[in-house]
Amino acid sequence: MIFAKGSMAGSFAHDVHMATGMPYVVESFEPHSEYMAECGVWPRFGFRYRVFSMYERRQVEHAHRIITVTHNHRDDLIASGVAADRVSVIPSITDIERFQFDPQDRVRMRAQLGIGPDEKVGIYVGKFGGLYYDREAFELFKRSMDHFKGMHIVILSPMDHAWIRERALQVGIDPERLHVTSAQHNDVPAFLSASDIAFSPIKPAPVKLYQCPVKNGEYWANGLPILMTDLVADDHRLLRKGIGGSVFGAGLAGLDEALQTMQGILADPDHRVAIAGLARKYKTLDLARAVYDTLF
Repeated sequence: MIFAKGSMAGSFAHDVHMATGMPYVVESFEPHSEYMAECGVWPRFGFRYRVFSMYERRQVEHAHRIITVTHNHRDDLIASGVAADRVSVIPSITDIERFQFDPQDRVRMRAQLGIGPDEKVGIYVGKFGGLYYDREAFELFKRSMDHFKGMHIVILSPMDHAWIRERALQVGIDPERLHVTSAQHNDVPAFLSASDIAFSPIKPAPVKLYQCPVKNGEYWANGLPILMTDLVADDHRLLRKGIGGSVFGAGLAGLDEALQTMQGILADPDHRVAIAGLARKYKTLDLARAVYDTLF
């Protein structure tokens, strides 16, 4: 049996299957061609979009098992006629222990960044543009700073830091309360421990229901409530209820209400423990083990 990680790898697995009859499984199956078209990287009339969208349809038809990253996608595939026993779900998995909250890291990292022990900190890990908001993300940071007076914003990003600072300045973010840097993956948990809320500003689109941001699992594992765009991933179902964070609509609609919800979450002294419990329930490796046990 061939195991392919993602639909692009699944294209090669499908060709081998057609040539040899060897069965294949596609894990982390997502409509990659639609993502690329939404980002403006592949035109919908272009060769790459047409070829890979064709391969995605063939994988759905021929793969021994399709493993999506969200129940939203699984439900829609079943509704389209795919047999339920051929579609499983493994979300983006998080190393729960590595990303857990560390009070010593919180003190150390805040001292390193020059942030007081009682000041609120919002953090964003990732890029801007593409699947994610650009200008709106910085407006989100600024309005969060306006709501939580004195808040600092930490941005961990591989993008040009001067560009990020310029974007932040354009929306009126105080440069003294903005901390832009890069970090190795092993160092990210320390920055999360130093923070109070996390941002996941993803551009809204129907296909985003099929996306499962890795960062969300890492945020939750650290006990951080997430402020995220609505109708993204399975996570939005809980965030809509104020469980593990809150959501805002397209163009930051409803953001004031979402910030009020976040404030209520932070007022609970046990919120970090409760949110870390969400990661243990919805982002753990045990979910993958359970699916793999059914493959043989």
